[in-house]
Amino acid sequence: MHDESEDLEAEEEEGEESERTPPPPPKSLLDALARTRDDIQRARLSTENRVRAWLRVQIFAERDLHGLTDEQFTTLAKTVREPKPGKAPSNRAVNIEKMTIAELRMMFGILLQWPTPDLSALDDMPTVKPLLNSLALLQKDEDKIGRDIAAEITNHVVWNSWLGQVRGIGPVLAAPLLTRLSPESPHRSSWFRYCGLHCENGDAARRMKGQKASWNSILKSHLIYRIGNSFIKSRGSYYRKHYDQFKARYEARPPVEREIGRATAWVLAEPLGGVKVGEVLKVSGKNPPHKSVAVALLAAGRTTVLVKPSKGHIHAMARRAAVKVFLGHLWEAWRTAVDLPIEPPYAIAHLHHTGYISYREAVEEQGKKAA
Repeated sequence: MHDESEDLEAEEEEGEESERTPPPPPKSLLDALARTRDDIQRARLSTENRVRAWLRVQIFAERDLHGLTDEQFTTLAKTVREPKPGKAPSNRAVNIEKMTIAELRMMFGILLQWPTPDLSALDDMPTVKPLLNSLALLQKDEDKIGRDIAAEITNHVVWNSWLGQVRGIGPVLAAPLLTRLSPESPHRSSWFRYCGLHCENGDAARRMKGQKASWNSILKSHLIYRIGNSFIKSRGSYYRKHYDQFKARYEARPPVEREIGRATAWVLAEPLGGVKVGEVLKVSGKNPPHKSVAVALLAAGRTTVLVKPSKGHIHAMARRAAVKVFLGHLWEAWRTAVDLPIEPPYAIAHLHHTGYISYREAVEEQGKKAA
């Protein structure tokens, strides 16, 4: 199941506006609703994390109070763990940090009444119930605004003409795009740059220490982490098909020679001293590339290294490529809907590539696959 907190963390890493900066005035009712829902979702996710943390504190306190052994505690954790749908319970060790709120609640309820718990009295938890009530109210408000967005977005021209037919993107995911982008941009590449999906020095644009990002960080994380992941989960989506095609293409690429400074997170494709093929050139925070690889390169007098992308890197590249195809289609569909001229993609117009599928054909193709 997708963890929404990952999206929240990704947005924070991408440099979302400071809390001290006053929010810009909404451009429309849809914009106001979308921003309000985002604020409520952040509060809901923060509250979920707070509830989990408080439940863990209570659980450990009850464990120590009753003097449970590590074996007893582990057995109890396995008892309350919910197996994934369609899968048998696992015998692996349980990480209490990753338990759901429902699992933590049950574990805490059992410990409260140890050693003869009454599962029918799980709701009687005065030390946790106020937080759970607040969480339920936030979830209710978030769902209500989501329904308001779904009603308001039907007034948008490109939603009615095309976007509403695209699988993998609903009103809530579409609203930030329709309120932060404009069809007035003359080129689709303008949108790519504004959303941070362009290239710099041959690589995907990324934030640099001490430099302000030249793109909209909120839109970049929204497109890649939320919309991109949604497309991947939507098997009938045309853009899921593109993700699979790009992924297969990147996996088939031969190793390339890259400068060591540009080979971060790539997989070593040649033996280098005592370093084996397949080791990833890692970066941890502000640290330099993996020490053993760096030392081996220095000893060999090398400034470049033969590498290939890792599995995670391939996934990220394919997702980004599929999102760019979608964004180009949205630009084309929106400008067509408001009677503005469109131009073919750069690769078609200048590099003479073939096989381009328009936004209309993309919707028709996903319809055929569903039939």
